[in-house]
Amino acid sequence: MMYDHSRMTALWSALLTALLCVSIPFALCSCEETDDDTQADDDDTGDDDSAGDDDTSDDDAGDDDASQFPADPTPFTLSISGTDTASIPFSVGSCQIYPPPSNVNFMQFWRDPSHNAVLVAEIRGPYVGAGTYDETMSITKVKLQTEAGSTYNFYYQTDPNMGDTTQIDITYSDPEDVVWGEFTFSSLSGNDGASITGTPQPLPIWCPEVMNGN
Repeated sequence: MMYDHSRMTALWSALLTALLCVSIPFALCSCEETDDDTQADDDDTGDDDSAGDDDTSDDDAGDDDASQFPADPTPFTLSISGTDTASIPFSVGSCQIYPPPSNVNFMQFWRDPSHNAVLVAEIRGPYVGAGTYDETMSITKVKLQTEAGSTYNFYYQTDPNMGDTTQIDITYSDPEDVVWGEFTFSSLSGNDGASITGTPQPLPIWCPEVMNGN
């Protein structure tokens, strides 16, 4: 048989054209799928990272309890009635904690601007920080007394033997930083059967700074 060069060239050309038609679309398809997968991975990675950052921020905010320190409650007025009657405005506060090695005691002092009277909420041995204290758990009491040169003349305190009750709720306590909460009393007893009640209640525990003493 005689070799036909032009016929063989045409045959090879047709074969190569067919192969190219099959292989080129497949390659393009593969590239598009690869790009789509890469984009999807990038999107997923971004979402996960953002969500993780948000979770961390929430945790940090929850740990910062001191950031919830309440607004200044002063001035406030305590109206007493009973053996003595008066309406006393309080606006000057201070707090003190007696740390170890002595018994750990806490005291909140409120004074009126003229220093006629002082209102005291105290927890004596032991004060352990945040929690609820009453006269059945420790020496917990409220006192209202006059100061030197006062226009008043009285001394009252809660006395369990006279049926007086006290409750001091410490919401947050950091002896190196701040303390806050509230306190209530049913009545205060004085000498010779004297007794008073006070409104409104509860009254504030509010210590933007704490003095440490022994």
